Amino acid sequence: MFFKKLTSLSIPTKVFLGTTFAYASYTTYIYTVTNYHIETRENDYYTKLIESNGNLSYTKDNISQKCACDHTISPEELIRDTKLQALLVNGRFENPFREYRQQTVFEFLAMRVIELFDWATTSGNKGGLPSSEEELRKNLPVFSPDLELLRNNHLGKETSVDDNHANNGNHWFWLSSSSSKSVLPQLANRLCFTWFGQSCSLVQLSNISFLLDPIFSDHLIDPVLGPKRITPSPVDLETLLDKVLVPEFIMVSHNHPDHLDPHSIKLIGNKSTWIVPAGMRHYLAKKGIYNTIEMNWWDRAEIEVPQLCPSSDAKESGSLAGQKSKDKYEVVCVPAMHWSGRHVTDTNKSLWCSFIILKNGHSVFFHCGDTGYSNELFKTIGHLYSPIKFAALPIGQYCPQWHQKPRHINPTEAVNIMDDLKVHKMVGVHWGTFVLSSETYLEPKLMLEKLARVNEKLNNIIAPQFGQTIVMDMTKMDYERDDDVKDIRNGKCLVHR
Repeated sequence: MFFKKLTSLSIPTKVFLGTTFAYASYTTYIYTVTNYHIETRENDYYTKLIESNGNLSYTKDNISQKCACDHTISPEELIRDTKLQALLVNGRFENPFREYRQQTVFEFLAMRVIELFDWATTSGNKGGLPSSEEELRKNLPVFSPDLELLRNNHLGKETSVDDNHANNGNHWFWLSSSSSKSVLPQLANRLCFTWFGQSCSLVQLSNISFLLDPIFSDHLIDPVLGPKRITPSPVDLETLLDKVLVPEFIMVSHNHPDHLDPHSIKLIGNKSTWIVPAGMRHYLAKKGIYNTIEMNWWDRAEIEVPQLCPSSDAKESGSLAGQKSKDKYEVVCVPAMHWSGRHVTDTNKSLWCSFIILKNGHSVFFHCGDTGYSNELFKTIGHLYSPIKFAALPIGQYCPQWHQKPRHINPTEAVNIMDDLKVHKMVGVHWGTFVLSSETYLEPKLMLEKLARVNEKLNNIIAPQFGQTIVMDMTKMDYERDDDVKDIRNGKCLVHR
């Protein structure tokens, strides 16, 4: 009887049912195989832990190449080398985390229906945006970036504490300031962070510039489909590249459209070195980009940087002995709990990750990208690489929790990560730029500021301002103490001491 009813169905109905059954079977297969690998890795971990006979000195060629006579393998290192390796299933990357739940097309379609309902009930005002642009800009002000400071950092020049300078054409000439040395950290030790929106930021470590997850376009997809930015970028990419600096490195955590736009790829091209997770080199190669460093989880690579020459003052004082500095910069690719894909057919074809930048073996910057929260993951990263001077952590796109929790963190989880990694200072990014989820547009900022008050770290847990530069001394690390802050250069910069 059942088969007779099936044969009587129309061809479109049969195609729909057949496609649905095939997709459900495929997702069930992926889920089953992924969980099998997770179980196998957990068993492998506990086996190695037991084989260590309590002293954790087990060694094997494919586990970190460590020798028991000169190094003891900790449980966290075993977790890294067994449970937290990148996982490929049927040619696509999958998350090896118990906390992760795969998003199916059924959930995706359900969310679109819910969004339509939300749009109807809020009269198209998703995210609780104010009716006037004036009120929106009052709540989300945009600072004109301190392009002179950013350019001088890049050129290895010291900068006046004041915003007074002479302009001759397109060249800036700084007036000397005796007070600048007591306010701005020495350039050799200076960390500058400038937020442009979403996760797109410019990080400068001394004279080395990293542009993170570049997204400067006004629309995520296109002007018709949107979504449109609710806060414009404080600087357009053309101005940044032509008049300020070409960053040495572009660091991309994953290939989602809100973390990488085609406009940026086209303009930057091979002028910078692209640091990307596994699988993205092929995508960039199709765009003509070959200047890439592709990394898998836990890869650690030294990067070539222009060394900072001593200033005339430093030479006179003998602090650098008239020699070029020999700072060693490295990048570590660490796991994140997320996914990748720019369209339906390339889902999880490339990896997603977070990055840690090290200077002379010390962790100075953590670029999280996007992630859900996994206690085991972040405590493992913290054991291996903490303390970390500065971290950019996503705090938006977390509602509804049943849908977003496996892939995004909320402000409370961001502070948990800060604790796991022993981060001196964190900024919450990935909010206030697009409306991509159901929390109100200001909620991430207000929640993070409340957490800063509760933790008594008003100046170390920060919801940054668009375009304003945060300046720190990367050699000074005090996780327990909240910093003092001084604004300089007409409020364009905040110096944290």
